[in-house]
Amino acid sequence: MFNGAHNQNQYEETLTESGNYKIRVCMMSGAVRRNDVANFRVEFIVSEPKKQQPLTEDYDEAASTAARRAGVGDFDATGRIPCAQYAGQPMAQCDFGVSRAGGGTATVVVTRLDGRTQALFFTKGKFISADTAESEGYPEYSAERESDLNLIRVGNERYEIPDAVIFGG
Repeated sequence: MFNGAHNQNQYEETLTESGNYKIRVCMMSGAVRRNDVANFRVEFIVSEPKKQQPLTEDYDEAASTAARRAGVGDFDATGRIPCAQYAGQPMAQCDFGVSRAGGGTATVVVTRLDGRTQALFFTKGKFISADTAESEGYPEYSAERESDLNLIRVGNERYEIPDAVIFGG
C-alpha cells in the first residue's frame, strides 16, 4: 500500500474493513549492504466508527464496493485535479485515483500536497461525505456544483472534481 522510496516518509491510512493486517518495515538493499540504520515509528489509533457525520441514506452496497476498491488502490482512472490544502492557498494540481461502481457512485482518493490522502465519496453523482480523522478534529465538509464541476471543501481544503471523474468519460 505504501513505499517510502517512492512517496514521502509518512503514511496515514484509515482501514475500511476489520480483519488481520500485516505491517512490513523494509530497508532498501543498498542501505542494508552499507549496514545503515533507520529509525522509524509505527503508531496505531483504534477508535469507534465516527458518529458525528453519518453517511446519508443514499449510501449503498455499490458505494461500499467502490470505497473498498479505492482503499487498496484498485482505480478505474487516475489523473490530476485542482486542489488547495490551506485557506487562502492558490489552487495547485493534486493526483487522484477513482474507483467507480456505476451510476455516479464512486470514491475519489486525492493525494494532498503534503503527500497524505483524502477520500471523497459520491453516490448518484452527489458528494455525500469525506473520510475525516479524529486527529484533524473531524473537519466539516460541504459541496457546491457549478455546471459539471463539484466544488468540495473539507475543512480548509478545496477540491474541484469534474463529473467526468465520477461518471467516467
